Amino acid sequence: MSSRFRRGFIKEAEEYAVEFREELGLPEIAPMTSLELARHLDIPLTKLSELSDLDAGAVSLLSNAGSAAFSATALCDGSYRHIVFNDLVHSNRVNSSIMHEIAHVVLGHPPMPPLTEHGHRNVDKTLEQEADHLAFTLLVPKRAALHAFENFGSLSDAARHYGVSNSLLTLRYRLCDVARWSTNRRRKLSQPIQQ
Repeated sequence: MSSRFRRGFIKEAEEYAVEFREELGLPEIAPMTSLELARHLDIPLTKLSELSDLDAGAVSLLSNAGSAAFSATALCDGSYRHIVFNDLVHSNRVNSSIMHEIAHVVLGHPPMPPLTEHGHRNVDKTLEQEADHLAFTLLVPKRAALHAFENFGSLSDAARHYGVSNSLLTLRYRLCDVARWSTNRRRKLSQPIQQ
């Protein structure tokens, strides 16, 4: 993930994470699922498995657990947004995929056709990186990453608590520099108070 975001973006992402938790009545370090946030933002969600009009072969192709073909997408009509997601993959992936689409909505990213005129995926890498970073920050903000690093017995326990994969939490630990932050905090707490 590139660290070349527009000026102030990383701080903005942290502020969104705090703001949405406050609006939901959650502590700053509490887990916040994409389902909770979608409900709060009035963004309807539809499971891929509930799309009865979709051909069974298409559902099978899109929902193949070993495939990265489809995780989620935000359908747009003017200002209306609706997220369709693959509910047949691991719950951690569902959580991060929906949050990624919510991030696009929150950031006001313009809707784009899924394919280019040549049939290739139509992807704006900058917008995708912004959506990834905001989604991961919404799931595990900096304060939550520090809390998890200092208070959970294992990475897996912390990841399970926040409803994310071990690799996503490891990324947040690295981006938030929690090991150094924690060391500095312990050092400050162990210093005698000077009078």
